[in-house]
Amino acid sequence: MPRDVSIIHGPNELGEDEGSSWWRTLLNQFRNPLIYILIIAALVTSLLGHYADTGAISADLRLLSTTNLQFDESLLAGESVPVDQDPKPVDGDQPLAERSSMAYNGSSVASGPVVAVVVATGERTELGSIAEQMRPA
Repeated sequence: MPRDVSIIHGPNELGEDEGSSWWRTLLNQFRNPLIYILIIAALVTSLLGHYADTGAISADLRLLSTTNLQFDESLLAGESVPVDQDPKPVDGDQPLAERSSMAYNGSSVASGPVVAVVVATGERTELGSIAEQMRPA
């Protein structure tokens, strides 16, 4: 005859945590100075991107240093093969495909490492500008 063990031992469930609320736990994390180092590191990493081979570009970037860098810009410039990129400044009046010191949202690294700084995100990117022009009036 099976016995109801819940009568003897109680229900099979965890009791409620009588500790701090979630927001107090979150605020307590900021007592540790390591959290500030991690936040600063995350900000620097987001602003100064280090991209490696086959990295997707999710912002418009100004290239700072490269080694044998090639980008796939087929989405923006219609190039059928990866194009060489160089961090040397070019005239800003050049067509998009001629701006070899820039990398744009929607492109990807085909080969070579790159260090770059973010110059535009979201709707302020060249791809965002194109998307805005495509919207119905």
